[in-house]
Amino acid sequence: MTIQLFTTQLLEHCGVDPESIDVVVDDGDEKVHVDITVPEEDSGLCIGVRGEGLLSIQRMIRLSFMEEIGDKKCVVDINNYRAQKTERLYDLVGRVVDDVRQTGVAQTINTSLTSYERYEIHSLLAENDVYADVTSYSSGEGPSRKLTIALVEEEEV
Repeated sequence: MTIQLFTTQLLEHCGVDPESIDVVVDDGDEKVHVDITVPEEDSGLCIGVRGEGLLSIQRMIRLSFMEEIGDKKCVVDINNYRAQKTERLYDLVGRVVDDVRQTGVAQTINTSLTSYERYEIHSLLAENDVYADVTSYSSGEGPSRKLTIALVEEEEV
């Protein structure tokens, strides 16, 4: 069974017309990206509250295709929900970084972030030279886990 067929059948069991489902899988070197398109009226059902449905679908795909996916990260997006959310997240990070640079004071993002969103922020800051002067770290446990952005200490730069 392929990821496309599995995903289509899963969503069909949830009540989505299989003829209206489009699943595109991009198997990259580090990440398997599964891009799903469903009719707008079904998107709320598939995405769920705060993306919980999307995360559940992602988890089922990752567990069902563990051998094929291996150590790669499995990322699912439905109707560009995650891409749009990531764009808003990057805008937030940009504003927080500007504030940290201007004030010199570390800032904690008090919005509840998923583990994937924290991963995205950590990766964005670590992998882009434009953010070489700032660092990020997470603290707390479970749903109370927060992400903080701070200036890099002089000797680290």
